[in-house]
Amino acid sequence: MAFYWKFTRSGKFSRSYISLIVDATPDSINPERRIWHTSFEEIGMCLILLHDVEVNNVSSLGPTKPAFRDVVRRIGYEPSSEYRETRIKMGLVKGQSVMGRHGGSVLDWGYYNDKTTPIDVDIADFQVSAFINAEGGKLWNDGEDKLSCFRHHPDFVATGIYYDLMPKHNVMEPLANYLLRKDANRANRFFKNFLKWTKL
Repeated sequence: MAFYWKFTRSGKFSRSYISLIVDATPDSINPERRIWHTSFEEIGMCLILLHDVEVNNVSSLGPTKPAFRDVVRRIGYEPSSEYRETRIKMGLVKGQSVMGRHGGSVLDWGYYNDKTTPIDVDIADFQVSAFINAEGGKLWNDGEDKLSCFRHHPDFVATGIYYDLMPKHNVMEPLANYLLRKDANRANRFFKNFLKWTKL
């Protein structure tokens, strides 16, 4: 169980908008059953990255942006403008590169692996996702190696299938609910202390 992640400029309608991409490693994925073998710890880091990308895009609003806030409210919480980018503090960043179809300054990418508290996630309902062959890293025959920035990382697996997910705001809801079902008290502490959410 592990995942790579990157910030990328690949928007259809904006050359500057930054998206988060999560690439789960081949040993974490069962493509036939569409199951992501992950963990409480890894899902928590995905939620932190989702918050960080919001702060990157709209620093004045961050997690309080209306579309983002609406999802957090559906989970039963209120996001806060007190949230500060946390990925460096949590050791998630492993390098920087220019990524995506649009040029610009370098963006962060990273890797995380913590299988302490296993959770199996059904990925069937995630909207923007695909499977990528590690050997070429191509997606939809667009010619770009989507895994290029990860290839020199010591834990990169160069064979097999990666699960590529571009999490939208609504992905937070099922991910947070997996944490709540696994350990509600621990999830509530994580939401309060790390994401700065308050319970409604």
